[in-house]
Amino acid sequence: MEGIARDTLCQKRPRGDGARKLVFAKPTYTRAVTLTPGDTVDRYVIEEVLGQGGMGVVYRAHDPKLLRSVALKVLVPQGSALASDEEVVEAKERMLREARAAAALDHPNVVSIFDVGDVGGSPFIAMELVVGRSLRSFVGDPAVTLEQKTGWLLDVAKALEAAHARGLVHRDVKPENVMVRHDGTAKVLDFGIARRAHTHPENGDARALATITRAGVVIGTLFYMAPEQLAGEPLDGRADQFAWGVMAYELLSGKLPWGALDDGIAVIAAIASKEPAPLDEVAPSTPESVVSVVKRALAKDPASRFESMRAAAEALGGKPLSIAPTQPVDAASSLALAATRMAPHSEPPFAPTELARGESSFAPTEPVATMTPPKPGAWPRGPLLAGLAFAGALVVAAYWHGGRSTPVTPNAGPTASSSGAPSAASPVACREHAPLDSKVAEAVAAYQAGLQAYCDGNFSLMREAMLRAVDRDPSLGAPHLHLADLFFGWGQVERARKHVQSAQQLRGTMSPRDAEFLGALEPIVTRTPPDWRETIRRESEAIERSPRDARLLADRGFAHLSLGELDAARADEERAIAVDPHFAVPWAILADSYEREEKHERERDALDRCLAATPNSSMCAAKRLLGRVRDHECGGVSADAESLIAMSPDTTFGYRFRAASLAQNGASSEVIRGALAQLVERSDEKHREQARLEADTSVALWAGDFEAAEGLLRARAALATGSSLKQHSELAWTLARARLEAGKLDEAGSAAFDFLQKSNLLIVSAVDGGPHGDYTPGLLGIARRAGRLTPSEAAERRTAWLARWEPMLGDATEKRSAQIAAYLLPVATADDAADAIARLPDLLPLTPDWSNEGDAMLGKVQALAGHADESLVHLKRATTACLAFETPFELVHASLLLGRALGAKGDHEGACAAYALVVDRWGKAKPRSVTAEEAEREAKKLGCADRKAD
Repeated sequence: MEGIARDTLCQKRPRGDGARKLVFAKPTYTRAVTLTPGDTVDRYVIEEVLGQGGMGVVYRAHDPKLLRSVALKVLVPQGSALASDEEVVEAKERMLREARAAAALDHPNVVSIFDVGDVGGSPFIAMELVVGRSLRSFVGDPAVTLEQKTGWLLDVAKALEAAHARGLVHRDVKPENVMVRHDGTAKVLDFGIARRAHTHPENGDARALATITRAGVVIGTLFYMAPEQLAGEPLDGRADQFAWGVMAYELLSGKLPWGALDDGIAVIAAIASKEPAPLDEVAPSTPESVVSVVKRALAKDPASRFESMRAAAEALGGKPLSIAPTQPVDAASSLALAATRMAPHSEPPFAPTELARGESSFAPTEPVATMTPPKPGAWPRGPLLAGLAFAGALVVAAYWHGGRSTPVTPNAGPTASSSGAPSAASPVACREHAPLDSKVAEAVAAYQAGLQAYCDGNFSLMREAMLRAVDRDPSLGAPHLHLADLFFGWGQVERARKHVQSAQQLRGTMSPRDAEFLGALEPIVTRTPPDWRETIRRESEAIERSPRDARLLADRGFAHLSLGELDAARADEERAIAVDPHFAVPWAILADSYEREEKHERERDALDRCLAATPNSSMCAAKRLLGRVRDHECGGVSADAESLIAMSPDTTFGYRFRAASLAQNGASSEVIRGALAQLVERSDEKHREQARLEADTSVALWAGDFEAAEGLLRARAALATGSSLKQHSELAWTLARARLEAGKLDEAGSAAFDFLQKSNLLIVSAVDGGPHGDYTPGLLGIARRAGRLTPSEAAERRTAWLARWEPMLGDATEKRSAQIAAYLLPVATADDAADAIARLPDLLPLTPDWSNEGDAMLGKVQALAGHADESLVHLKRATTACLAFETPFELVHASLLLGRALGAKGDHEGACAAYALVVDRWGKAKPRSVTAEEAEREAKKLGCADRKAD
């Protein structure tokens, strides 16, 4: 079969005896004149070539009036050297007939026609740009289920039934003329050779819809032609049914009913007389009900087939189907309907990224020439189209995050751009965005600003812009998509899922690239645990088609990083940077990959280069700031915080670190509260009260006002929505520790135990703070100390907690992070510390997410275990932490332990200084601080007051 063209032109020519014999037209190759990106046809702006043939080209184009992408079919001007005048006139009439035939249907399983026109002698059709792959790519694919395949066949049957009800016969039904859209819907293409059924009684514009094929020419694709079509007899819908049967046989079995024949005459003979092998012999898993439907559709005699496509569909589907014929509409009415229609979409039956590849059945041709059939194996290779190389398959490759689509035509190789280079290899920078399909200028402007903010790594600005776009035009799906991505990255999973749901409902308004991004985002946002592997698979499908798309590469790199695949992550991010060095996100992810391996010099280099390329990247500035926090470069923290505020005054991150720097430098509670007020003002209105309560809680704990802190924590708990384990565990952990510090062990135990009782009802999510954000092990320790759990019960629950997290943890770093929480957070006694010390080899080095609390935890473990020398390094670092304001318990407890360790070593001056820090911080605590009281006792025993007086 490889040797014979699927698209072949057959003719009936007179023999000397007056009879007619079947001969084949020999296709030869010509090159169509193409437009270049930026050229205009009427109001449409050309973006790229999707496919071309001997006398016409299909482009991806932008409609600036309706702000959407279309497939624009343009005919070569009359008088072109590529075709005779007669052929061009014929092609024009055929193109107009195609537009009228498809527009008259207005059916969800038929490609929509938006516009027709003529510019400078070149007629054009503006059509729906279908996001998907042709059915050809699924033929014989064992990964696609029988249910999916029969669903597509039913979709095609519905489209054909609608056409037949309008008196139209498609005449070229084949896998290449069916596209499976990103949402799993099949759409029938190319009504260019459709004609009125011979027996259809409907009156109408017979001139426009009648065939323009020259007398004696049979147009179609040889392998799918019904016997009566090959014989040149009048046709009705049963000819399409036969082709549908051939297509069904091939889709389900991977083989044509006629076998792998190389001889065109042999194919014709097989169609006319050979009975195909039973479908269940070549595809044994095919149900008998399906086998019988296909067999009847392939009957040689039209009278033996189903009386209609409706009957065939009902037999295949097993129940009566609603395949009502479309209402008669004129072209103008159908264009209006197509422009406003937004049908709901179901979930795709397979990965949307798998559907990004379309296939073109365009092929170059020249005028028909008579020839005798060639010898087997001598047929030209490639998709050869009968008569005119204008099959009209709509080709699109859909990629992430908005931007250009790049087609791939697997049978003919990559589509050539105007420069001759494959468009699939063209670089696509982050800033190359697809236009937004909205008439609301403010929404478009906000959306574009949001995407630019993403490229620059300014996510707070991105959030505000995308929320503004949604507010200005609620019908848009793309802003919801990007908000879902953003909130997922921030660990706000429930908000991300809500935006995914909104995006799915509004999928019809998205660009092809965004529609595919939605499919790739779904496995990690909506599934528990997030399915990073599936997301990588879908992203990889898209990258095969657009290997130089910076955003695709950056996104897949982040997925690899999430699984701990550092080399793969770096490879993707370096490729993304090579395409677009001003794209901040891959620089930041590259830095993260180095941080995972504690390669801090390389991490800092990546961030410095990011800021050199994109000076306003708050993402890279914030990551560099966090590196300074880790490395105790507190002066740099203050400077970087001010830089963040200057470059992004509406971003809360900089204000948070400014407040922490002020606290470390001894600012009063009033000054710190004033700094945090700026953060609260810049929080979104919906969460502003929660932000205010969080800020006030931080100030209260820093000052040791545990009474106020408890009231604020209760208010925060009342406002807490959703079922995030991180959010609820953090509130319970803070409340329990505040009660412990106030000397209320029983009440602390109650707070811990109350949380533990409901924890199984809360959502565990690896992106919602991960194991670092889940303080359940620490609460188990408090409940045990308060007598609410026995040691064995606490140990069993800790084991269950680890088992609950295990499926969601990707690499060794994430698993170690969970182990750190399990065995270091609960440590409160010498026995606890001894157990933790035994496990330390498996817990070190501490993961980056524990860097702010890690020194305090390690210092406590080693101090309680009697390892004074080892504890000193960590305790000193803990008491000079740049973000001590955010971890006041760790700071004060580490200072007490440091004083004891230094006192034991004879460093009384150092010990007194450590005790003084505790007393200065919480010596006037409300109602009390047991740690401050202990520090005062230790200081008194050491004679610190006398030393101070001296």
